[in-house]
Amino acid sequence: APDLAFCGVDYEVSPLRTTCGIYENGVSGRKSGQGGIDLLLSNDGIPVVGEIKAKTDVDMFTALVQALVYAVELSSSSQRNRLIHAYPKFRKTGLKIFLIYEEAGDDKDNRLRISTKDIAVDLLKDSECKDFITQIALIKCKRGDDGEPHFDLDCQA
Repeated sequence: APDLAFCGVDYEVSPLRTTCGIYENGVSGRKSGQGGIDLLLSNDGIPVVGEIKAKTDVDMFTALVQALVYAVELSSSSQRNRLIHAYPKFRKTGLKIFLIYEEAGDDKDNRLRISTKDIAVDLLKDSECKDFITQIALIKCKRGDDGEPHFDLDCQA
């Protein structure tokens, strides 16, 4: 998606401290039930928390809350250093959130998406939030006739 300029880096990434994806107790960070970032993306060297919302998945607002939790977990300087150590292409500053969704098409889903857009805009008006999270984007994903995903920017804050 040239207008969005993101690429995949990893998936099911637990921002909680793990060594090689394993917690200190030996449990896999990917299978622990603790949850994790659906997609870790890169946008011009800036890490992106990518949350995916399928038609049958949680609503857009819940996806935003999940992404914000992961962003907070990545906000400490030690976590940022770990992220950069594990993924050297990342810079030390900034983080973006991309909410990637399939449109469900019902009225409730549309109302929640509009409310989520408004919340994202309001969040990034806060200077402390804007210092760390530089962008929140809602991105619609559709499968083309060729079966490949196609991305359209719905809105960004």
